[in-house]
Amino acid sequence: MTRVARPKAGRAARVAVIGIAALVGVLIVASLAAQLLGVRVYRITSGSMEPTIVAGETILTRSTAADDLVVGDIVTTQRRGSERTVTHRIVRMEDAGGERVLWLQGDANPNPDPAPYTVSQVHRYVFTLF
Repeated sequence: MTRVARPKAGRAARVAVIGIAALVGVLIVASLAAQLLGVRVYRITSGSMEPTIVAGETILTRSTAADDLVVGDIVTTQRRGSERTVTHRIVRMEDAGGERVLWLQGDANPNPDPAPYTVSQVHRYVFTLF
């Protein structure tokens, strides 16, 4: 019986498909784990937090209850009724009946943001990814 050699391209294609399927599986598991842990990734678009966080960098944040925050934390939140997010440092805090009022300021900004943010939960900066 004569054995016919299989083309190497067919084997390489199968290996590539298996590799891609494994990568997709890992990404799905990582995405589900991130949602369960309250982890989010944000791309910083302005220089307001320089030199701590540079415009264009990507940061990792973790969902945090307002009760666990301290002045000096860097947080990402959005103003009520707005879809835009802001990543700034907490410079002042007050309790407000189960929520917290945060005054935020970018490290590169001379003054705090014009209005405070009332929150029950925010995303606290963990580290810069790249």
